[in-house]
Amino acid sequence: MVTTFAGDGTDGLYADGLGGRTGPARIHRPRGITSDGTSVYWVEANAHTVRQGVIATLDVSTLAGMPMSAGYVEGPGATARFDGPFSIAYHYPSRSLFVMDSANHVIRRVR
Repeated sequence: MVTTFAGDGTDGLYADGLGGRTGPARIHRPRGITSDGTSVYWVEANAHTVRQGVIATLDVSTLAGMPMSAGYVEGPGATARFDGPFSIAYHYPSRSLFVMDSANHVIRRVR
């Protein structure tokens, strides 16, 4: 059985909220995906963000980055800036996400 976790297929929209095909959560050009068993995480290259979706509730939120604001800034949550994040991996022992921040030419760690 295939179902939609988040987004409605509309290009160019971005919003946090409840996932599923009819929910208000929207995603914009997702790239890469990983999971810690409770949530799934993905990056959105054109929105310059790291997103989180809680598997049990379908709640979708922005974990790091400011939507549509490219840059290079380290810091918590919306303070951080990415430029074209392309891929993501979860490292269980450190409970960290590692993000390939392609246009900044670095690999970033999100804890």
